[in-house]
Amino acid sequence: MFFGIFSKAQEPVEPQTLSDISGVYECEGTIAEGKTYKGFVQIFKTGDTYFLFWMIGSDVQYGTGFVRDGKLSVGFVGPSNGVVVYRLESDSRLVGEWTFFSNSPDGIYIDGMIRTEVLTRTSKPMPNSSPEPEPKSRPEPKPSDKPLPRQIA
Repeated sequence: MFFGIFSKAQEPVEPQTLSDISGVYECEGTIAEGKTYKGFVQIFKTGDTYFLFWMIGSDVQYGTGFVRDGKLSVGFVGPSNGVVVYRLESDSRLVGEWTFFSNSPDGIYIDGMIRTEVLTRTSKPMPNSSPEPEPKSRPEPKPSDKPLPRQIA
């Protein structure tokens, strides 16, 4: 007896046609125990990817990500490091879920919770910040700057 799997040939995937989501957004999210936070996020288009710059109180976070299937996935670094996945509801609203870990002299802190964050496009300017968030092109490494080959034991 023969058992087989028959499937239809895959159709080519059309590139996603979304408006450019670059701009300044007001940010509102939740942290532990239902507490909320507010801030600003600026999104820059960088080729096929996006660069994000968060200002929440005095904390600054940076991230990079890309859009697939109507979602912007971003890895971020700053006082804490993590990942956020935003669902693109419209050209002016992104709804996200995020998680993080932080590293300190006492060790790595992970609480295993998923939090929420909503970005809403605004005409307000991004608050003054330092350093300048505009992404710069990365220079080519000099021969002495190249990482050493990875050793496999």
